[in-house]
Amino acid sequence: MNHLTETEIQDCALGTAGLDQIEHLSSCPLCDSEVANYRVILATMDELPQPQLDFDVTELVISRLPQPPVTSPTPGERWVYVIACFVLALLFAPLYLYRNDLLKMTRDVQPMALCLVGLTALVILVFHVREMYREHLKKLNALISGDLQL
Repeated sequence: MNHLTETEIQDCALGTAGLDQIEHLSSCPLCDSEVANYRVILATMDELPQPQLDFDVTELVISRLPQPPVTSPTPGERWVYVIACFVLALLFAPLYLYRNDLLKMTRDVQPMALCLVGLTALVILVFHVREMYREHLKKLNALISGDLQL
């Protein structure tokens, strides 16, 4: 009979094990006792008081981190920013100039149509937020596992 690895035993103690590991625990008293030992250790660790440090660890860590070089935009990059601002101004100027006419148009629209537009925007927003959250979790898991290159 193959016993669980230390990582699998720790997963069982933390409650994140798969069905195979849980089934193995019911048939293997040795692995089950190891899981019980880990649970006792975890419970004891939760009861320990938090360490009181008399110095700021944040300052020590940040001072040892490599600082990124400070660069100013090149003349070519500055033109990109100027063009982006100009395009935004061209897009939003008509909205500002014709805001009264746009407001009159929306007053005449049926409330159901406005609800459909709002609902569509809300659904799109939900999907975007969900995708951003998934990407965040992927990056967080990669950072925790050490696969993310900074």
